[in-house]
Amino acid sequence: MSTGKKLMFCFYAVALFLAVVSGRLFYTTGKDFDGDAHTTTQLETEPVQEGNVLTWTETLPDTFDRGISLLFESSQSEVEVLLDDETIYTYGMEERNWGKSPGSYWHVVDLPAGSAGRTLTIRHVIAYDSIRENIPLIYYGSHGECVEAKILDMLPVLVLNCIIIFCGLISIFLHIQRMAKRKRSELGSLLCLGLFAILVATWSLRQCGFLQLLIPNGGVLYFIDLQVLLLFPALIDLFIYTICGEKHKNGFAAFAGAYLLCVAAETLLQLLGVVDMFEVLFITHGLILVNVVYLFWAIYRECREARPQETKPQLQGTESDISGEAVIESEYGIRGGKNGGLSQMKLPLCILVASGIMEMVSYYISILKEVSIFMALGTMIFILMLIWQQVQEYYNIALEEEKLAYFEKLARTDMLTGAFNRNAYEEALKALAESADLNGQWAVVFDLNNMKAINDNFGHEKGDQAIKSCYGCIERTFGKLGDCYRIGGDEFVLLGKKGAELKDAAERFDAAIQKEAARLDFPFSVAFGCAIFNPEKDADFHETIHRCDALMYKDKKEKKINMNMSAQDGTL
Repeated sequence: MSTGKKLMFCFYAVALFLAVVSGRLFYTTGKDFDGDAHTTTQLETEPVQEGNVLTWTETLPDTFDRGISLLFESSQSEVEVLLDDETIYTYGMEERNWGKSPGSYWHVVDLPAGSAGRTLTIRHVIAYDSIRENIPLIYYGSHGECVEAKILDMLPVLVLNCIIIFCGLISIFLHIQRMAKRKRSELGSLLCLGLFAILVATWSLRQCGFLQLLIPNGGVLYFIDLQVLLLFPALIDLFIYTICGEKHKNGFAAFAGAYLLCVAAETLLQLLGVVDMFEVLFITHGLILVNVVYLFWAIYRECREARPQETKPQLQGTESDISGEAVIESEYGIRGGKNGGLSQMKLPLCILVASGIMEMVSYYISILKEVSIFMALGTMIFILMLIWQQVQEYYNIALEEEKLAYFEKLARTDMLTGAFNRNAYEEALKALAESADLNGQWAVVFDLNNMKAINDNFGHEKGDQAIKSCYGCIERTFGKLGDCYRIGGDEFVLLGKKGAELKDAAERFDAAIQKEAARLDFPFSVAFGCAIFNPEKDADFHETIHRCDALMYKDKKEKKINMNMSAQDGTL
């Protein structure tokens, strides 16, 4: 199985695991881990509504003799809890100078022991006429049971958003890792993606109530809720800006600016007491719909323009393609330029847009009655798809780099022996010529004796075997001291910088050659000469090589005389 298929298999396995876990968590929402119903009980009393005021009144039964707590949520409303007309809990009723609503909040109100027989009154003063029909449910039980019920209710959304936050942090980390490769003036697509994920998760955690555990201030949560909602569409536009074609960049930049202007204007109006941000939220939703239309139009245009160019070969790099038009590869790895990267991103973007529209539809249908997970779920799928695209991109790049490394090695390697070839040798000599420090630098020149006689008398196959045997002896004795280069048919050069070990290695090489000669069925010997760079004798390292050559030819002459004498004695 190829690496790509293994990665794909792992991706599907993880996706299936997350789906099973998510399904299990959603199935157990409102139940404990053993599947039994919570011991919290719903208060059956129906509220009385007068205008924007909801009032629950009930005489408490005997079960309230022990310590009992109330669990309920309030949406854009002030809350007051009374026992026998004595106020025991309030929320949002203090004087505010930043708007009509204290925001949404969930409450655990502890009732004193011995409350049985007393009259309980719960009053909600709703800030906006548009949510009058939003009647919350009230539960009671022990304090621990109420907190457990709320935490289990938010657990699926919490798990979902933990995944989103993790993906966002990974994107930001990758952005930081790539900062050195990107111009300071360029906007990082991974940074936009990471911040977008974190903002969506923050908004979703606020919606489900988890953020209240960290920030127990309704006013602060109210502003976080609305401002984050206005900011994350700007970040997704900035992300698209980094990957889209030049024709549409200005459009997405304008939408991002419009969202930021909305945040500033609506916050200012809220603080001045002119109008609450919640009441003008439809303006932002309208802007989002216009943005969606523009996005689909841009995707359609880029897909249409990309079709004729699909068969055109493109050069890998940061700019230029076959047609001469600018091609920019974004930080995320998506190719931009005239056509941009929207055509590659159409499926993830469509999923994200669909989830956003479903979130808005759910908002207008439920009017805060239920917490929707459409946006969080769509964001998670969106980011996971982008991560998978990035994994594929890295895999393709790794394959290209592996091919380049192979061809580079091929260009520098002798195919018969595995030693470096003449090209690599010339590069090494050039580097030595430019080196300022040659102290201790040495060379050994090797040359097989009687190579022509071996080829003529025993065949070229034996000649190749002699060359490989020579290289094998060099590697076993000199290999750790330097690099070996085959510079001709039967010639090798070794370059190193550990002169103190050169004499011992030469003695070991002579012994290795004699041992190899005894094993082979043809005459085998190697002449070699060693020299260390001497500034008093050598003007440069080429002169050191010439001294090695002279010593090698002297050794060859001596070994040839010895071989001839041995032949005359009949030993060969």
